[in-house]
Amino acid sequence: MAYAEVVVKDRDREDWWYPEGDLEVGLRPVGEGRSRLVASGRLRLDPQRLAGDRPLGRGVYDVWAFVNLLGIDRMVRVTGHDVSNEPAAGPAVTGGRLALPYWTTGVGQLALDVDQRLRRLGPDTAGAAAANAERGERSLPLPYVVAEPGVPAPLKVTVSALKVTAELVPAADGSTVRLCLPARLKLPAGRHPVTLPKADAPVAHAVVRDGALLRLEGPAYEAGTGRRLLDAVAGSRQVRRVRRRLGRSS
Repeated sequence: MAYAEVVVKDRDREDWWYPEGDLEVGLRPVGEGRSRLVASGRLRLDPQRLAGDRPLGRGVYDVWAFVNLLGIDRMVRVTGHDVSNEPAAGPAVTGGRLALPYWTTGVGQLALDVDQRLRRLGPDTAGAAAANAERGERSLPLPYVVAEPGVPAPLKVTVSALKVTAELVPAADGSTVRLCLPARLKLPAGRHPVTLPKADAPVAHAVVRDGALLRLEGPAYEAGTGRRLLDAVAGSRQVRRVRRRLGRSS
């Protein structure tokens, strides 16, 4: 008789937690009359409920499998094939925090980083960020980050050389998030790179005029001449002054 289940270990506090669902155990023939014991199933890690129906604390959580075969117990690492120090799935925003699943360095064990304890959003999403061709007024869709409806997650970013606190705001339908920057930035007029900690390439570009954020653009977004002209007009102090005067005269 065989039995198996997934367990999650809190690396910092030495606590063990048990996700919902069990593994199905069976024998898989490997030839020459031999068989291999195989456990399979779908893994769901909910950072908001995993700690005894409470949110997980900030930290790193390693995923193991507990296996019992004919009364003999064994703990087995849940590992990937030929993977090391790379994301295991896309990042998620839940409960106002980032959850980053990844494969550890060396053995490639599945782990979950909650609230950027060791991992960072920038390096883990560099490829997807570089391909983002979205744009938005004062916020930018990040289609490669999933979320559940709820509290925004604070995020440290650097706009040119200015360090500010941005937010990852979940969409109303609980699908993706939007990167939101402060409406005012103490920067000269222009198009400024927005970078995340430990990331080499920008996650976005901020278009600023007179200290006001006009728009956020993904790194792959290409604006035409007309769009750039509209930005210049919209951010012009003289144009805004004329509009106010026309409004008062009418």
